[in-house]
Amino acid sequence: MKTRLLGLIVIIAAACVWALPAAAQEGGSFLPTIFRFTTDLEAVTLAELESGELETTLEWHVAHVADPYRLLVQAYQSRAWVTLAGDEEALPAVGSATVTAAHPNSFGPLTYRLIVIDAAGQIVDESVLVVPFAEPEASEPLVIESFTSTVESVDLPGLQAGTVRVPVAWEVTGRQPLMHIGFVQVLPDGSSANVELPRDNLWVPSSGQGAVAPVAPEGAEEIELQLVVVDAISAEVLDEARLTLPVVDGSPVVSPPTFTPSAQETPAVPVVTMTPSAPPVEETPAVPTYGRLIVETACEQPPAGTVRDWIDVPAVPSADGRYTVAVTNTEGDAQLTIAPAEDGAPVEIASPNAALPLGTDPQWSPDGTRLAFSNIILSQPGGGYVYVINADGTGLQQLAAYTGYYDALSWSPDGTQIYFTSGVSSGTGSGAEVGDYQLYSVPADGGGSPTPVVPGCGVTP
Repeated sequence: MKTRLLGLIVIIAAACVWALPAAAQEGGSFLPTIFRFTTDLEAVTLAELESGELETTLEWHVAHVADPYRLLVQAYQSRAWVTLAGDEEALPAVGSATVTAAHPNSFGPLTYRLIVIDAAGQIVDESVLVVPFAEPEASEPLVIESFTSTVESVDLPGLQAGTVRVPVAWEVTGRQPLMHIGFVQVLPDGSSANVELPRDNLWVPSSGQGAVAPVAPEGAEEIELQLVVVDAISAEVLDEARLTLPVVDGSPVVSPPTFTPSAQETPAVPVVTMTPSAPPVEETPAVPTYGRLIVETACEQPPAGTVRDWIDVPAVPSADGRYTVAVTNTEGDAQLTIAPAEDGAPVEIASPNAALPLGTDPQWSPDGTRLAFSNIILSQPGGGYVYVINADGTGLQQLAAYTGYYDALSWSPDGTQIYFTSGVSSGTGSGAEVGDYQLYSVPADGGGSPTPVVPGCGVTP
């Protein structure tokens, strides 16, 4: 009898337990639950990620998604989770998204996550995907294809003052994920000095352009810059290339120097010491992808009554330190002033449209020979025109027009493209608003039309 009673109690209890979910479901008390989150990539190579052409399709299945919950698909890039889909429009509970598999700008693998957030932005469920790197092919050797500069000499007074910036370009093939690229200066006593400028991330792309800050070796008639590829774990130097520039007491000579790869048996240099800058601010996570710009998907409208004004800009130096540019925004008479750092007269360039102020974000090309700037429109819905000009004041060209309130410009690392932001306006007069922002690229030589690159607005960190 006791056995039968116990069995009856168990049956009743089980029935109650199974009845609870149905009642809870009808009452909407289930939290959203991720059943599945997958990618069609099994493994990727470093070269595929750095190409910018690889895509992946992410698929998911989530139960009990209703207001106030919503889904976001994110990628981990540059120390932050960056939203790829779902930031502006609701994602379905069962769906997919095809996105560019961008390099994470770190030494880690490609990583995605699907999160469910509530109205306050709190995560109530998440699923993380990690796509491993493919095993390296033995037939693909590490090679420093090039290490060059657009200057053939450096200025002694500038070296002594610590103001010299040498533009360099490089290309490395056959690189594996845990190989680190660094830049040092080999000193006369055989030691080395770190010549890298501060940056947000330790990772250096396998090909690109930038600037280094050499030091003044006492009594030396030349400086020796070195690109090294090291094993990030063992610190073993795997390959290196050197670039020698004479030190002159005067303006440096500008033209591509001859590059000769060093022999493999060259003695290794000490481990490169990197100097990363402060971590990015967590409140505005974004990924630096396009030159100096980071792309944000939440492009805000300016507060009502915001006025785009005539604002002066002090001297902005070129990367190699040979020129500066200043913007004088006197109302109705705006002008650029390009001045050589050494001997030579400044060149004054009138605003292409005297009725519009010049943008406050003029940008030098990586080699310091050209300047990108904008004329900005004061009335809503904002926008302006993008121009380029040579450092000597010749060759003025209008490249593009844009709409909206995001005026930041950037050159691509190879100096062939200029990035800018433009949106789509709606409404008229003071009620005009701009949305659907995209980052565009336009050939810097004026030989093509703007091309949309990625949704969002380009801003400076």
